[in-house]
Amino acid sequence: MKRLGIFQLPIFVLLSLIFFYPSYKYGYVTDFLSWLAKYEAGSWSDLSDCFDYPGLHHFFHLINFSCFKLVGKSFFGWYVILSVLQGVNGFLVFRWIGKLNAGFKLGHSTYFALFVSLCFMLSPYSIEPVVWKACLHYLMSLGLIVYGLMRLTDHLGKGKSIWPVHICFILALLTLEISLAVPFIYMIYWIAWIFTRDQVADWRKNFL
Repeated sequence: MKRLGIFQLPIFVLLSLIFFYPSYKYGYVTDFLSWLAKYEAGSWSDLSDCFDYPGLHHFFHLINFSCFKLVGKSFFGWYVILSVLQGVNGFLVFRWIGKLNAGFKLGHSTYFALFVSLCFMLSPYSIEPVVWKACLHYLMSLGLIVYGLMRLTDHLGKGKSIWPVHICFILALLTLEISLAVPFIYMIYWIAWIFTRDQVADWRKNFL
């Protein structure tokens, strides 16, 4: 898989597009139709109050409204957007598992990372958020969380900047409130890192 290099991401995206193609004309559920109506009647200025929605989902609506401006009400257009995003998430899981193997010295091969990422991407539990067009924010928040875990691994293992982790958290928080759990996930990840790598003495540096 490593030899595929820059083709890894397109392969995941293509596989997702093929897998979810039979569902391209489905998923226009009631809540999505409601958003389409609001977007059709609204404008960019309505992003300030999330199109009269009582929640801090500004980043989600920025992306969702931009997608609406791009493809309108096209069934095929929305299928492409959500399937591509699912493919990107599968790729991010693949890369994160690879970093996890290296960081925790698990010794698992690239095939293990590929197996985990494909199980995630093509799992029956993944069908609903991809097919239901109203679930774009679930795919977005997951991608931001996994990318944040990747950058957190780079910070802990290579001393790279921690700021991308914070930015991912803020964007995820402005996408879906489930992201409130992210700091606890990162904390567990950090504790596991320092204890499995005998870095307890450096806990203050890693924590800060």
